[in-house]
Amino acid sequence: MMVMPALFGLITAPLQLVVTIALLLYYLGLPALVGLFILGSAMPIVKTVGSMAKEALSLKMIHSDSRIKTFNEAIQGIKVVKFYAWEEAFVERITVARDAEAEALGSFAYNQAGSSRSPLQPLSCP
Repeated sequence: MMVMPALFGLITAPLQLVVTIALLLYYLGLPALVGLFILGSAMPIVKTVGSMAKEALSLKMIHSDSRIKTFNEAIQGIKVVKFYAWEEAFVERITVARDAEAEALGSFAYNQAGSSRSPLQPLSCP
């Protein structure tokens, strides 16, 4: 069902690219090539920042899973935890997992903030 729109986009994308470049060259002239060069040269930077954000998000998800697993262990075994007075141990384990998750989330947010504003982008653009 979703194959047809994807196939249509695959077929029309090169045509759209050629028409867009032709119109840019027609209306702007040679400065359009400078813009296209800058856009093309920024692609590796975008790819690098995207892969860094993906790694940071994966790390955050691993830490979130660890924290949730520890919390679920405490909830499921609450009678045993209370009986043996292990509350402090579980609070410490959950706190360590939460701190690791927060650090990974901070790294992810830092990558997202860096990718939202390119140094090539003027400050007047939203």
